[in-house]
Amino acid sequence: SDYDKLTRLGLKVFVSKPKNYVGIKKTLLDMSKIFKVSEKADSIVKNWDSRIAKVKQTHDKLVYKTALFLISTKPLFSAGKNSFVHQILTFAGLENLSANSDVNYPMLNREEIVIKNPDYILLYSNNNNDVNELLKIYPEWNTLSAIVNKRVFYIDADLFSRPGPRFVDAVEELNKLVLK
Repeated sequence: SDYDKLTRLGLKVFVSKPKNYVGIKKTLLDMSKIFKVSEKADSIVKNWDSRIAKVKQTHDKLVYKTALFLISTKPLFSAGKNSFVHQILTFAGLENLSANSDVNYPMLNREEIVIKNPDYILLYSNNNNDVNELLKIYPEWNTLSAIVNKRVFYIDADLFSRPGPRFVDAVEELNKLVLK
């Protein structure tokens, strides 16, 4: 492996693959020890925790709570309970309609989405960000609560698809969208 090759060369190697908020914080704190900036990292983590707590205080203001986060529309993939995207949804006060899946990114069928009838649909931004384009593919979705009530949000894939320091920014942005 690359790790073995680098360590055989006598290089110190740090590997991190955070899967959730705890993992993101651990990565920062571990790196801060390596670079001897633990105090700065502790301050950053406290700031993140404070910002998350502030978002959680708004949960009682949410009227609509069910959300479907579509990673892909063709085929239909969602964010399951073991994905960090699930944690973004729950930290923002939303119920992930794919939380019952043990698969990180379960494949869904179009009828399942009609039955679940999400209050919000979240998709990664693309070139057109047009709900009508979505309805051309899935015309039966025209009665979904999210469609009827204009709660389909096209979001920044860079912000929502990478488990890193901007995780808290993603939680705050989603919270602002659903509180409108």
